[in-house]
Amino acid sequence: AINLSVWDGVEALERFVWQTVHKRFYGRRHEWFERMNERYFVMWWVTAGHRPTVQEAIERLGHLQQHGPSDY
Repeated sequence: AINLSVWDGVEALERFVWQTVHKRFYGRRHEWFERMNERYFVMWWVTAGHRPTVQEAIERLGHLQQHGPSDY
């Protein structure tokens, strides 16, 4: 499964994560998900109006898994 989201800024993402019902689900994630041994999500900046593709996200995640946090 893939979840791909684009946010207007850090503040909007932070507000969603910690000030909505998402916080309650996040707090119970251990009940539904197994702990993963590799990096499973990636974040990067995009220019306004750009809509990242699933393929772009897969490539960015692969780069992160191989090289760690670094320039893409």
